[in-house]
Amino acid sequence: MGAMVIAPLLGPNIGLSLVTVLKDADLAVISLKSIISGVILSIIIAVIIGAVVNFDPSIPAIAPRTDVALAGIVLAFASGIAGPITFTMDVSSALIGVMVAVALFPLLSVFGLLLGSGYYYLATGAFLLFLVNLVCINLFGLITFYVQRIKTLKT
Repeated sequence: MGAMVIAPLLGPNIGLSLVTVLKDADLAVISLKSIISGVILSIIIAVIIGAVVNFDPSIPAIAPRTDVALAGIVLAFASGIAGPITFTMDVSSALIGVMVAVALFPLLSVFGLLLGSGYYYLATGAFLLFLVNLVCINLFGLITFYVQRIKTLKT
């Protein structure tokens, strides 16, 4: 389910890495607008659900997503490398969409649920982990494009 929701952000996230390599300001604006609107929409929906549904933030599906941990960073690292490979080689984007979904969407959901339920301190941790993963995905995407020697065509 997460892959279906976040997969549309796969292109903009990888696009954000690509714009640095290609130095394309127009694509940067498009990528950033897509990412920001997708993140805001995800958070709004999760906050509404969090305000309506009472849940325990110590459950195993929530608790690990409220603190920055090495496992999450490793997942973001793998997603950041796999994303560009999807676009530059013949690899299924569904697999990469799932990787990005695992790295980002649960964190946005947990952030919104905690925020909507009034657990502000825990929500901050989830959002911080989301930001770390977002940066890692884009940073390692950028590195992967450089390693693959992706560059602008000279006109």
